Amino acid sequence: MFEFSEDNVKKLLMIITYTLVLAFCLFNFDGALKVFTFLFNLFSPFIFGLCFAFIANIFMIRIEKSITTSHSKKEETRILSIGLSVAILVGIVLLTIGLFIPQMINAIHLLINNLPGVEHTIKDWLSVFFQGSPKILAQIQAFSPNWNEIAGSIGKFIGDNLLGISGNPIEHITNMVVFVVNIILGVVLSIVMLYHKETLLDTTKHYLKNHTPKKTYQQIQKIGKLANTKFQKYFEGQFSEALALALLTFVSMIVTGMPYSLAISIFIGVFSLIPVIGILFAIAIGVILIFAVSPIRSLWFIILMILVQQIEGNFIKPKIVHRTIALPSIISFAAIVIGGNNFGVIGLLISVPIASVLYDLYKEFQEKKRHEK
Repeated sequence: MFEFSEDNVKKLLMIITYTLVLAFCLFNFDGALKVFTFLFNLFSPFIFGLCFAFIANIFMIRIEKSITTSHSKKEETRILSIGLSVAILVGIVLLTIGLFIPQMINAIHLLINNLPGVEHTIKDWLSVFFQGSPKILAQIQAFSPNWNEIAGSIGKFIGDNLLGISGNPIEHITNMVVFVVNIILGVVLSIVMLYHKETLLDTTKHYLKNHTPKKTYQQIQKIGKLANTKFQKYFEGQFSEALALALLTFVSMIVTGMPYSLAISIFIGVFSLIPVIGILFAIAIGVILIFAVSPIRSLWFIILMILVQQIEGNFIKPKIVHRTIALPSIISFAAIVIGGNNFGVIGLLISVPIASVLYDLYKEFQEKKRHEK
């Protein structure tokens, strides 16, 4: 017989709440996703601050160890290490934007101006290749697109999709202001979190220990440790790999005399932080930049990047394999697509380690079920 004690009523209310939430998510998935996206956007400064703090903490730990002496004060060391860590991350972002965007705009203008010349070059290649096929040759020679119209379409695409300057300008300005404010708030929050990280962790542990059942607290602690390990290994591995790839790309492009070597190398290094699709996107942008200068050299750039990928995969990656997370490629790709589509840049960065944590928990659950049988 059910007893209406305080504990039993709490358990009953908790079960009813979980059931209602689960039913809402199952039968109204789109609505649940909209609610989750709304909450994500609402707390985006805190989420960004947490992500920024976690990444900066990787640098901060090493800087703090290297500058700590027997005579140094803890507060001063912490402030200096936080400042240097934040400066490194902000510097990487500003350097990437400052180097890449002007050269990208210049390359697009150059590409648009060179399109008629590229057309004649391609026609000459194809004419030599299909010289034994008069019908195909006639079609090649008859091909004459309106390059002014194509240039206008390219400009419109860039404005609509990349720069966001079409449509309602007030809406775009508002969105940009909100984005910048969220970034600034996130950085400020991350600095506070880093300075008081031990206190915040101890307070959280103390609260959970005193307000949750012992079994629940142990499970949360276990998941927290697993998540911390996965995130740290993921970001350390990605940063090490990105740096090695950027340096290798830069040296190889300088040796082979490729244009835009510094901008493309930095862009490849930054975007390789996003697994699977990041490096492909960066190489595609590099091909566009070089194609504007010379179509032939863009083909050589593709071959060069294939060689760089082989060197990085066979000689560099094995050296940092202990700092990476093991996750099937299909799960990584699905996580990136879902995270990127729903949560933007933050989703792209954190989707893989989150998927890795869930994957490990699932494997552990399956292992337990196997042992119970």
